[in-house]
Amino acid sequence: MIVCSMKPMPRKSSIIKIDKLLIDYESEYHFLFSVLYRLAIEEERHLEEMYPIPNIARKFLESFLAFRVPLGSKEPNIYQRLNRIVDFDPKKKERIRRFVETHSHPRYESGVLDFDMSILGETPDILNDLMDLVREEDEKHYNFLVESVTGQKPAP
Repeated sequence: MIVCSMKPMPRKSSIIKIDKLLIDYESEYHFLFSVLYRLAIEEERHLEEMYPIPNIARKFLESFLAFRVPLGSKEPNIYQRLNRIVDFDPKKKERIRRFVETHSHPRYESGVLDFDMSILGETPDILNDLMDLVREEDEKHYNFLVESVTGQKPAP
């Protein structure tokens, strides 16, 4: 892959070994799914791992919903797209929506970005809800995603 460097001047480009991320994943979407899936199935969790998850979940969910519920160029929000999915638990949909919309935006209540400790407690359950949403909406797609992450077909 080609990388550009400004230091030392003058600017120059180099060809380096391709990054493993570009080899392992066909797209950003597949990479985001792998991060969410692995955290959903892990037993031990740390706040450091959980903290960026609302942003990752939001980006993944927006891509999934744009594909699954295309509503034109009006740029409908997550709420509008989730409402069009009728065969999934409404409470889980709302929990997912609230999680990605609330926690993916910084909070500055004390004048600095505050750590929200509730993320550690609720993230695993919400990630499982998100996995359920994808599986129930498009089981074949979900199974292919899992297989791309684990190298194995999911158990029925």
